[in-house]
Amino acid sequence: MLKSPPLVFRRGVLVLFGFLFMWSPLAADQMPRIVFDHTHTYAETAAYLNDVTEAFPKLTRLHTIGRSYLGKDLLVLELTNRDTGPGLDKPGFWIDGCMHSSETAGGEISLHTIQTLVSGYGHDPFITRILDENTFYIMPKLNPDGSDFAITRPGDMRSVVRPFDDDGDGRLDEDPAEDLNGDGYITMMRIRDDNGPLRSSPQDPRLMIPAGRGMEPGEWEGEWRVFPEGVDNDQDGRINEDGIGGIDINRNFPEQWQPAPLSMNPGP
Repeated sequence: MLKSPPLVFRRGVLVLFGFLFMWSPLAADQMPRIVFDHTHTYAETAAYLNDVTEAFPKLTRLHTIGRSYLGKDLLVLELTNRDTGPGLDKPGFWIDGCMHSSETAGGEISLHTIQTLVSGYGHDPFITRILDENTFYIMPKLNPDGSDFAITRPGDMRSVVRPFDDDGDGRLDEDPAEDLNGDGYITMMRIRDDNGPLRSSPQDPRLMIPAGRGMEPGEWEGEWRVFPEGVDNDQDGRINEDGIGGIDINRNFPEQWQPAPLSMNPGP
């Protein structure tokens, strides 16, 4: 007859199994799901960050560091193994995306980095070590209002959506670019302008070359000026000069950037 193992041994085995169970990597079907087949909105990003925080309570902590102009929480995910020490006691790495509204690749890279770290912990020795010894602070949507605007509407925008008087006429955002042909995109258009910087290519009139090339006098004359799609909404002779927003938060830092007009769209 086999004898039962000593009580101390059984307790040690239980503790060991409990430790392994606590830190065992999640199965594939338990991993928070994110598919990189499209650009993620703020709502999708926030849902994923909350799912990751719930799935990996020992590795992650979700911080709200403020609110955007439209009231969205500014979310930063902290990632480290807190059993090896508090996050603030370790070297820290900051990663953010979507500071500029339409530069959405940074947000996707931030999300992919999070997924790589949490799915690799306990599987990959390098990832395990860096999360044991370091802290990551990852903010996929630094400018969530602008990012959603750029993702869900045609056109390009660099700034935040806070209304701003770009042309100094006392009105806000009154002359934005427009999708004139309704194709879902705001692309470039050309208009006739004898003083414009471009003229038709002699090889193909659909193409344009800089005015001033060539030896004949006529080759120095301009024909075209190029603008993003739109009209002169405020009838001031300019097209699309006061679009949505206008403050470039990448130039709104208190150091290393000059105020307007020495720097473009730095805001107050």
